[in-house]
Amino acid sequence: MKRIMLFILAALLTAALFYPAEARNIRKNDRPVIKAPGKTDLKIDDKASGFYKAASVDTYTIVRYDFETLDWQGWERVDNTADPDTFFHVDDFSGLESYGRLEAIEGSQSIWCGSRPADDYYMCSWAAAPGYGNNWEQYLVSEEVVFEGSLHLDYHLVYDCEGAGYDNLYIEYENDDGSWTKLATYGGIGDVIDSYSVDSASVGGSTRFRFYFSSDGAWSDEDGLWPTEGAAVIDSITVYDTNGYFNYEDFESASVGDHSIGIWQAETGPAFGRYSGLREGMRILDGDPCNENLNTQIVFFEGSTEPADERYPGLYVTPFCLNGGGTEAPCQNESVYSPEIVMTKYSSNNDEIQDMTIPAGDQNDFAGVILKFDMYVDLPLDNLVFHTWAVRNIKDGCPHSWMDLGYRYYYLSPGYSTFGHTIGDLLTSPNDTLVINLNVIDMCDAWGGTYGSCTYHTPAPWFDNVMVQRYDISGPQWRYRMLDLFQDNFPPNADYTGFVRADAANDIAGPAATERIDPGDSITVHVTSPLAGGIAGVDANGYENGAGTAEVYMHFKVYDAISGAVPADFAASVDTGDVGAYPLPTPTSEPDGWFKVQGRNAVVGENPEKVADEYMFDLNDAIFTYNHVIEYYFSATDKNAETSYLPSNALEGGSFEWECLPSQPTVYSILYVDDFDHRGSWDGQVDNYMTPALNTVSATGYDRYDVNAPTSGVGNGLASRINVDKLSMFYEKIIWDSGDLP
Repeated sequence: MKRIMLFILAALLTAALFYPAEARNIRKNDRPVIKAPGKTDLKIDDKASGFYKAASVDTYTIVRYDFETLDWQGWERVDNTADPDTFFHVDDFSGLESYGRLEAIEGSQSIWCGSRPADDYYMCSWAAAPGYGNNWEQYLVSEEVVFEGSLHLDYHLVYDCEGAGYDNLYIEYENDDGSWTKLATYGGIGDVIDSYSVDSASVGGSTRFRFYFSSDGAWSDEDGLWPTEGAAVIDSITVYDTNGYFNYEDFESASVGDHSIGIWQAETGPAFGRYSGLREGMRILDGDPCNENLNTQIVFFEGSTEPADERYPGLYVTPFCLNGGGTEAPCQNESVYSPEIVMTKYSSNNDEIQDMTIPAGDQNDFAGVILKFDMYVDLPLDNLVFHTWAVRNIKDGCPHSWMDLGYRYYYLSPGYSTFGHTIGDLLTSPNDTLVINLNVIDMCDAWGGTYGSCTYHTPAPWFDNVMVQRYDISGPQWRYRMLDLFQDNFPPNADYTGFVRADAANDIAGPAATERIDPGDSITVHVTSPLAGGIAGVDANGYENGAGTAEVYMHFKVYDAISGAVPADFAASVDTGDVGAYPLPTPTSEPDGWFKVQGRNAVVGENPEKVADEYMFDLNDAIFTYNHVIEYYFSATDKNAETSYLPSNALEGGSFEWECLPSQPTVYSILYVDDFDHRGSWDGQVDNYMTPALNTVSATGYDRYDVNAPTSGVGNGLASRINVDKLSMFYEKIIWDSGDLP
């Protein structure tokens, strides 16, 4: 599974409106998990962007769904384990001549697991068709063959898929108990002629072969993060034994589009089924302050047969995975979709009826969009049952890709809360039609035994009172993750000499790197301006028009941790780092000792692919030494010439900060580790109390190491930046506070 990533992005909008806090990017379907806030995790953040600028009278309630009484109000139930179509099909590749691997292998036709560009509801939103999509489970299966001796399978295969266990083609045969055994696995790019055989005695005298393609939830042609000419083209399939059985298939006699020919049949993977429904009058012992919720709520356990425990009288738990005692696929992955929401209209009665039109002037100013919903949660990490949410615009009848923060949410304790998410930066335009997706997914097939035991389920989650609002905000809108920003660090040498690296908190080591940590060399932020048509110097797809054209900047200042003075030689030596073969611009001077450096489109992969609306920044790893403190903030200007900042109070002194420790060798005897950083407040609720306390009791002062995104699991704790045997050179005591985190 892919490397863990994590972030913290949370805020308190009203007394009851919570944001999730931190995320762990354990990738299956490209979703990390987020530990959602507990009662101490309120993030009162007037410094980060994306919150209300206007009074409540300047906020439109676009729509609100309360599902009363037992009324879906136009919402749709969707089983995400069901493939959207059968994609193994015979093709002559006419019109695809410009794609080098999309051609018949032999003759004029081959069978292809892939899809052409199309304008239907599923394909019109693809970023890079032709190719393959996310969450595919596609099979080309032979008839059962009775044989003696050995049964042989020969084929010619051209493949192009992500590989590495994420998106792969498998060759398998069926055992006499109905299970399947892998003969070969293909990933990456290749053109092979292969042959395999099966012994009759090992399968009870008969078997079937199959070609099985599986993709996870991201990095494909569908989202454009991994463009291919795939997934697989197959031809010249021969099945024969040593006793006279012979079958050869070259697909020449089939018609284009056929899903079966001869002994071969295309199939999709098994679907788990739908368990969503509407319930009212559900009781929660010691959970609901009123002891009973009579309102209609969306649940995901209708049809489940296992009763819940005594806390939930008369209720059932969400269904377990169907195989492996509840730990193997297929597993529940189900959504409910809202009806299409007209974003230029609003509800005067605060309900599902959009009876009023937003004035034209406000449509061009109200770029802020927020999604709210009430939710009952009882989703401990050990269960590996998560909830997610997503939104997408629909324009000219074509749905765009689902957009979210990319996480799966779990919770430390059960209870009701109202959750809110600013989503303006996720939309192509706040004026385009919107659809909401609320999802429940069981990850036991991917993470069972690793991140949780999957022993228990609960009836949760339940959703209610789903609301969309627009509010008055203009200019670029920001999204960031603390794990993608700079992490406090130490010098590399035992005598505290040497330059301190400017690294991100996140670990970017590959999935095979289980015994090392590779801190990210560059930091990233996300910014866009939907109403203005994007950021200045950026095209309609969110990419720079040319290197260094995006009007996105990081501003930074360096000073001595003890005296506050700017290092005398710093201005002469300042320069940015170098991300591989992707150099970043050189900073320019600003007043009062500040510097400004322009961002570049963030890139991923060995052959760098740009990420739309995501910008990276790097600093030279050969200029910072111990006792340097670096403050920094970001700015961006959109195509309407409006500029905004992250944090939003940057011009009033607000900034992010990282420090090169120790502040001064032998001066401070105490190191305070804030393992609750940015949780509950801008500095972190623990720090709000610890800093004044330490200032009072410590006569000589102290150093502080902030753990960005402390529940991340990305390996950015103290031990990741300094060996324990070096600590005693600088400190006599360590005060470590992780708040209420376990």
